[in-house]
This record gives sequence, structure tokens and C-alpha cells, in this order.
Amino acid sequence: WALRAPGADPAVDHFEHLPGAIASLAVGIAIWSYHWWRAQDEADYSPTLKVSANRAYEYIVAALGLGALSVASFVIIDTALVVVTERSIELISGVDLWREPVAVALTLALIGGSLWGYYWPSAQRRITPNDAHSERASLSRKIFTFVVLGIGIMALLGSVSATLFVFLRDALDASLSLDTVRDIRPAIGVALTAAFILPYQWSVYRADRLAEPKDDADTVRRKRVSVLAQEGAHELIRGIEDALGYSVDTLNWTDDEAVTPSLSTEALSDLAGKVAVSPGGRVLIVLDAAGARVLSYD
Repeated sequence: WALRAPGADPAVDHFEHLPGAIASLAVGIAIWSYHWWRAQDEADYSPTLKVSANRAYEYIVAALGLGALSVASFVIIDTALVVVTERSIELISGVDLWREPVAVALTLALIGGSLWGYYWPSAQRRITPNDAHSERASLSRKIFTFVVLGIGIMALLGSVSATLFVFLRDALDASLSLDTVRDIRPAIGVALTAAFILPYQWSVYRADRLAEPKDDADTVRRKRVSVLAQEGAHELIRGIEDALGYSVDTLNWTDDEAVTPSLSTEALSDLAGKVAVSPGGRVLIVLDAAGARVLSYD
């Protein structure tokens, strides 16, 4: 509406569909908020699981924001080429070919830029000296990086191939003209958009690879750990997961002798050490009045 030409439809006609859009937006926000609340509520049972859930959420929303920015970039580039190639049509018909696409691009850029600009720096800030490997090696980050790089590389190769094909076809046919630019216009938009995004994402990927530990001594060897505990031992389970650095499976102990001991931070650290040096690939932690017993098996 702000980009409308003089003498265009009045605001009341232009915004006649706005109530329906607001209603749809409200429903979408309500559904999003409810599922976010449910996910947080379920993840509260395990601090490690909560970190993983928050991390996955941030990368998903950042990917959506980056996708919106990519579409906005494509629309802007394509619109610029349309204005150049279809200038004669615009002059003859008096129709503005750029107003609606520019409005769409600005909308996508505003939404996508807000999402990506908030959640991606948030993910990057978690790469601290004490937790750099955990964040860089997370499954969510790897999926995000490889999906963006994969889509970007395929889009770049496909658009460059299409551009070369059309150009060589018309060149060999001695028919290079404005129609050639019209034919390769979408491919140029895709190629330039991919060229804007890929260098940065490649630098992120390279930084993650270079930061990987050179040997297994710097990594935590995860084992399949199960804890036999009575119902209501959530706080103790959280402490065990914090000490181990990963989540555990909980087995509900229903016998009368089941107890929930009080373990100090030092005791939890010792327990994590016993799990780490246990010979088996799987570990069962049995809670008792004296503390906890570690039983390993394969």
C-alpha cells in the first residue's frame, strides 16, 4: 500500500482482506505457542534434553528465516531484471511491474531477517571456550549446515548450467537478444542468491571442521546408561545427566527397598568417573542408601 501509485485503490479496498490475515496469524501464533510450551514442559524432565530441544528449535527457525531471506533476494534480483527487460511494456501499458514484487520481497526480508538475525547469533554465542565442541558437534547444527550447503550448491550448479545452456543455444543459433536475458532471468536470480549465501555458510562449516578435536582424548565417550530409581527422583536424574554430559534412560524401581539418596556434586562427579572407566558399553546405575552402584555390561 505504501508503494502504491497515485490514484490507486483507497486504503479501505486495499486492506479488505486484512481481518482474515490477522485471524490466521493469531491462530498460527497460538498453535506455535502451545506446542512450544508443551515441548519445554516435557524437556524439563531432563536438562540435557532441554538443551537439545532448544538447540533444534533455534536452528529450525534460523533455517526458516534464511529461507525467507533467500526468496526475498531472488525476488529483488528477478524484479530488477524484469524492470530492465520489460521496460518497453511498462512504458506502453503504464503498469508498474515492480511495486508488488518489491512489497513481497520487503515483507520476506523483514520476517526472515528478524528470525535469522535473532536465532543464528544466539546459536553462535553458545560456541564458548568451555562448550565449543558440544555445540559444533551437535546434530542440529550439522543438519542445518549440510542442508543449507547442499541446497545452495545444487541451486548454484543448476542455475549456472541453465544459464550456460540458454546462452550457448542462442549464441550458436546467432539469436542472442533481449529474449535470452528473459529466458535466463530466473536462473540469474537463483545463482546470485546462492552466491550471496554460500561463502558465509562455507566459512561456518570450515570453522566447525577446524575446531574438531584431533584425537579421541578430547571427546566424551558416551555410553548407554540406565538408572534404576524410584518415582520422583527427577532432581537426582538431572544431576547425573549434568555430571555425565548426556541424557540417561530411567527405569522405575517399584520394590519396597527403593530409595533416593542425596548425592553431592563431588559424589556425582565420582559417579560419572566410574561410568567413564567401566569396561562395558552399557551401564546400569542402581541407587541405594549408600549412594549408587555402577554395573557395566555389553
